[in-house]
Amino acid sequence: MSTSTPVSPIEHSKRSNHSFLSIEMIQEKFSPKTIKDFKFALSGSIVMILILFHYAWIMKRLIMNRYLSIWWIITYFGIFGANVLTLGYVLLFVLYPIIYKEEIEQDRIPNSKKEE
Repeated sequence: MSTSTPVSPIEHSKRSNHSFLSIEMIQEKFSPKTIKDFKFALSGSIVMILILFHYAWIMKRLIMNRYLSIWWIITYFGIFGANVLTLGYVLLFVLYPIIYKEEIEQDRIPNSKKEE
């Protein structure tokens, strides 16, 4: 027979401070540049998924209605092109400067010193 006392689940959780993914663990394991690269890759993946789903929606419409007028086909692909350009603009000119703000500022400082 064992003489040890049973440990309650609350005490066990206090003793074993194992969390699956904590912010501190992520900051220790990965450099800030790697985290920023991951954020940008995730943003780019989301943009690509949105574009692919829009394209799939257009293809579904074309398959469901073979006799779709050329006017509707041009309209669908025109909206698709506008969607691609808009999402590309958001990715490159809105999200990129937000994610890589510090790197952009560091690149601008040496350039302004060279000009003086």
